[in-house]
Amino acid sequence: MALRFLARQARSGAQLRVFLSRRGAPRQSIEAIVDRFLQRGYLDDATYALQRARARVSRQPVGRERLSAELLEKGVNQTTVERTLDQIFSEHSEEDLARRLLAKRRGNRKPKSRAQAADLLRRYGFSEDTIEKLVNEGCGD
Repeated sequence: MALRFLARQARSGAQLRVFLSRRGAPRQSIEAIVDRFLQRGYLDDATYALQRARARVSRQPVGRERLSAELLEKGVNQTTVERTLDQIFSEHSEEDLARRLLAKRRGNRKPKSRAQAADLLRRYGFSEDTIEKLVNEGCGD
């Protein structure tokens, strides 16, 4: 059952624990399965977090805060999240991601004002420094 769950897509150790718990597995069995899967390389939270973050950023640009919250929500620990964010934001600048988001919105739902652009960027977890820089450059116009 656990292998089928992992075969569908990569998961974090916390997600596997929740899945097995909901299926009624005893706590001791859950921990034994998770430990065994970690040893065999079936589970790797660092790899999971990096793959998920890369996919997320390529699908829909988000800022550091939002990406952090999403990874934490999936059960990835804070240390792994920080390492993942450092990696992702060394590959993509937050400014470039914010510009991509605004450009994506230029079509049917373009922000009509600088305030709307700032609100949009805030909702997607971009830093205030990035928001201020882009809005002052007129990217929200």
